[in-house]
Amino acid sequence: MRRPYIYTNNNLSTEIKPYIMLHDISDHYPIYLTVSKARLKKDVKQRLFRGTSSVNIIAFDRDLHETLDSFPIQYSEWNVNEKFDFIVRSMKSLADTHMPVLKYTRREYKLKLKPWITQV
Repeated sequence: MRRPYIYTNNNLSTEIKPYIMLHDISDHYPIYLTVSKARLKKDVKQRLFRGTSSVNIIAFDRDLHETLDSFPIQYSEWNVNEKFDFIVRSMKSLADTHMPVLKYTRREYKLKLKPWITQV
């Protein structure tokens, strides 16, 4: 077998080996190639959601009032950006405390993508 020249726009890290099959059946020789490519691992996306099924709204509301009442927003020397950052940080920490971030199982995620299928 002879090695032909095959030009490609392959910019991956693969090894391409072209070949010509020599035989006397026809005057057209078949050209083929082999490609060896390392298998890449798929990036696994973490499927996260905020668990709101067991939220105690009364406790969340109480903690929110305590947090916001502990800081005198109107008469402080902070500028508007610092006040807003304080409120956002407080809300995030309360949400993480009362509604933790959970991971979907593969089955839960598939069921979420197909809302017409219900569990029995």
